Amino acid sequence: LSDSSDMRHHRRVRDAIIRWWMRRSDALMYIGKANREAYLHYGAREEKLFFSPFSVDVELIDGIRASYTGGERSVLRQRWGLPPNIPVVLSVGKLVHQKRPHAVLDIARALGDSAHVVFAGSGPVEPELKARAAADGLDNVSFLGFVNQSKLPEVFACADIFVMASTGETWGLVVNEAMAAGAVPVVTNEVGSHYDLITEGLTGYVVPAGDDDSMIFRVSALVSDEALRARLSDAARKRIGAYTYDATAEGILTALRAVGALPAAALNTGASVPAVVDASKSMH
Repeated sequence: LSDSSDMRHHRRVRDAIIRWWMRRSDALMYIGKANREAYLHYGAREEKLFFSPFSVDVELIDGIRASYTGGERSVLRQRWGLPPNIPVVLSVGKLVHQKRPHAVLDIARALGDSAHVVFAGSGPVEPELKARAAADGLDNVSFLGFVNQSKLPEVFACADIFVMASTGETWGLVVNEAMAAGAVPVVTNEVGSHYDLITEGLTGYVVPAGDDDSMIFRVSALVSDEALRARLSDAARKRIGAYTYDATAEGILTALRAVGALPAAALNTGASVPAVVDASKSMH
């Protein structure tokens, strides 16, 4: 009981400090909807909030994707040891239990020879995953191991579908990277970026964390329907176009201008930044 009482006391103290900080801040930058809602919950005022999205180098990733179209994409896949002519389902991240890579192996088993599943990343459960794949005779699985950040855009360019079965992902920047490369995301509802980036059936799919059957169903549908993949891929690339380094920088500059840290004459109306947020109201 004393432990429980201590925890409640700590939460009250923490919440009081956060509310004090919110009331006294001249500007608060938020990366997405959940972040914005947390600020408001703790007493932040709407006019002090500025959107500065969590972003990746969209232009670089999209440029690499565009350079590997048609036959060039087949060559790229072969360079990475992947089959050239069937859909590729990609998982990127450290191989730890929290990210639930075993669920991705279950996807490989369900898909059979209709698609190829790729793990990019290393971690403590890698030997266990490889042993299970071998025991189950899953020859439609590749383990790339650790991939340097400079080479990841090539790996994303190989993929048609991106999966993230994780629990407890605050955002998941790899979702941004996958969408920039045109890989359709299928993620759990515990991947924080889904609130902003994924509109169900338009830019990807969101399934309940731990509901592996639903994830298999969504991935299987994408594997079997090339037109669906193409439509969602195009929409995903358009959506992530609002989450660029330029958009992040503009959000920071807008906040600085609003508090007088930059010349007021340089201040835009600010409408362009909230407009991105307004568009997110249609998201899942």
